[in-house]
Amino acid sequence: MAKQPLSQEARSILQSKVSRRAVLAGAGAVAGASALAACGSGGGSGSAKNSVRWGNWPLYLDVDDSGKKYPTLEAFTKETGIDVKYFEDYNDNDEFFGKVQAQLKLGKDIGYDLVCPTDWMASRWIR
Repeated sequence: MAKQPLSQEARSILQSKVSRRAVLAGAGAVAGASALAACGSGGGSGSAKNSVRWGNWPLYLDVDDSGKKYPTLEAFTKETGIDVKYFEDYNDNDEFFGKVQAQLKLGKDIGYDLVCPTDWMASRWIR
């Protein structure tokens, strides 16, 4: 069987360089969506059924031109029926950990169902 030549589009995709930031952003989006979907089922620690409270770093999620709506979250809510309370208040790992450390040690609700610490802080939370 003779090989078919690649189309111009396929060649440009294969030749384009993917940045580390783009890969990490894509992985974060997939992980975030998966985590949000997992939070919506069952009787988790959410403040209400079919809702999730997400604390994230500023400027990590797409925002519309008005700066007040998050198209990805709106699409997620439309598709899943899960309402997302989104907070851009995770400014520093140590500062945020300081706010929630006591509640974590006691196994209490920290006010979020999902947060996005960096990898080294996530391992600290697990310990």
